[in-house]
Amino acid sequence: GIASNLDSDHYRSIVLTTMLDRQELSDLAFSQLISQAAEGESDHYASIVLVHALETPGLSEAKVMSVLTAAPHLNSDHYLAEVLTRAAGRVRNGSAALKEAYRTAAKSIDSEVYYARALRAVE
Repeated sequence: GIASNLDSDHYRSIVLTTMLDRQELSDLAFSQLISQAAEGESDHYASIVLVHALETPGLSEAKVMSVLTAAPHLNSDHYLAEVLTRAAGRVRNGSAALKEAYRTAAKSIDSEVYYARALRAVE
């Protein structure tokens, strides 16, 4: 049922954020972990993991790209915009490919308000 899905998403978010904290993950392992987070039922818990991932010190561009690629799996414009605005600082100083991935993720936002917020954050 929905309650057990939310419970499992909650626990999944705890496990995944703990893994992010405790291990130096390869780009591939990081990408798989981020995909796992984004595919849960709860956008709230998924966004917690994605934002936490973005706060990891010394994050490689490939890892930021993994977050930007996974973010559109969030159905909520609110949570998607939140993840993108948290990524914006890293994207602003990044490569053209990273900026393009950000813009592509932002295009998944239906709400004009949240879309504008995400684009402003990266200017």
